[in-house]
Amino acid sequence: TTNLTLQKGKSFDIDAWTTYFNLFEDKTSEITYEVLDSDLGTIDEITGTFSAVNAGRTTIIAKEVGTDKKAIIQVRILENSGVEPMAETAGSHTIMLKADGTVWTFGINENGELGTGDNTNSDDPVQVVFPNGTTIIQVACGENHNLALDSNGNVWAWGANNNYQLGNSNVDKILTPTKVEGLSGIRKIACGGQNSFAIGRKGEIYSFGQNSSGEGGIGSYTQKITVTRAKNISGIIDIKAGK
Repeated sequence: TTNLTLQKGKSFDIDAWTTYFNLFEDKTSEITYEVLDSDLGTIDEITGTFSAVNAGRTTIIAKEVGTDKKAIIQVRILENSGVEPMAETAGSHTIMLKADGTVWTFGINENGELGTGDNTNSDDPVQVVFPNGTTIIQVACGENHNLALDSNGNVWAWGANNNYQLGNSNVDKILTPTKVEGLSGIRKIACGGQNSFAIGRKGEIYSFGQNSSGEGGIGSYTQKITVTRAKNISGIIDIKAGK
């Protein structure tokens, strides 16, 4: 593996090897391992067993002894909640996700971007309230709207909705997190300036919001769209959105 995600206190046995071609006999490679930040984790130099100590990001290097061959393994260590903290900003507001699954916002709130139920701006972080039992695992920030993904695969949206970027064609703006209808089993979300995207459990892409230049990938230039599956694309693992 070149990307490893572990919860704090857990271990993982990394296997590295070198493949050679066109040899008349087998060749055995000796691999050694090192971690760049020992405060975050420890690794057995010979076996490659890595133990996560503290939350954060670090790198493991696997080297073949006697050569310049090496492999890089990116490591993310999460708190025991399993939620990776993150922060995003766009337009004039910021949204942050803490390791405990709570969401915080600050900045301009003219369109309800802060999700507090009003239009009051805030220079200090304020908590966005979700229904009891909801654990948010990812957030995304548009120019004047937000998305949040919970641990059950549901998508929540709030803020401006002038281009249906909240997936709802009935209102201009939503001041508190509201579940997006027609989406379930979602694995990842992203926000463009005036539109939104989600990856489903089978790698399919759903888009909603501004589509005047075909941003939604639905095969038309419809000005604005509600939740629609993008055409001719599947098996997707990641997505980013432009303005």
